Amino acid sequence: MKTIKINNVEYELEQHDNGKMLKDIKIPEGWRLLLPSEAMMLYERGLIDSSSWFFVKQINKNLAKKGYVARFVASSVWASLYCNEDPSDASDSLGVILCRDLKKVMKMVLFIPKEC
Repeated sequence: MKTIKINNVEYELEQHDNGKMLKDIKIPEGWRLLLPSEAMMLYERGLIDSSSWFFVKQINKNLAKKGYVARFVASSVWASLYCNEDPSDASDSLGVILCRDLKKVMKMVLFIPKEC
């Protein structure tokens, strides 16, 4: 897995788990979906494929309560965020790009129980 570290966050650079509904994708502990702003930042820097289509964190609380998922879509000339997508949809070209906050990882590594 190719990754890059930017501002204490490690980002995957390759989309994966295509063809699955979001609920069926296993996100490893410590990793999370990209925020829409993070997806846009990676796109603007040319770090992700210009034909990407992946799930991002749903930031609209009202739509989240209704069960909608969010997706980021990009082409070579534009990018867009869709917040009212059906969670049961799956496509061979729809997947995820994950990231993890490195400050949290460092805290987990440096944690020493009182018993030691």
